[in-house]
Amino acid sequence: MIFPSETRFFIAAKWCVCRIGVVTIYPNPASDSFKISTLEINDEITVQIFSISGQLVAQQKYFNEEINVSQLPNGVYLVKVTLSSGFQKTQKLIISR
Repeated sequence: MIFPSETRFFIAAKWCVCRIGVVTIYPNPASDSFKISTLEINDEITVQIFSISGQLVAQQKYFNEEINVSQLPNGVYLVKVTLSSGFQKTQKLIISR
């Protein structure tokens, strides 16, 4: 079975399953902050947060610390995560206090 986050390669008579681009935002819903989990080790990660209407409301580099969203009002946001490899993933984030 091939999952959406997997790529299979045939290398030297063996199949190699490589998970690429797995990005998770947690906790979700968030209250004051959230973190990002990725399988990319020591990767430079850029995080952009958009309002549901598409307006950029925050942007920063991610260095394995919590991202503070306490200044944003409750609501639904889109979080775009860009890895140094160029892979991008956008996920919905709910802020609720």
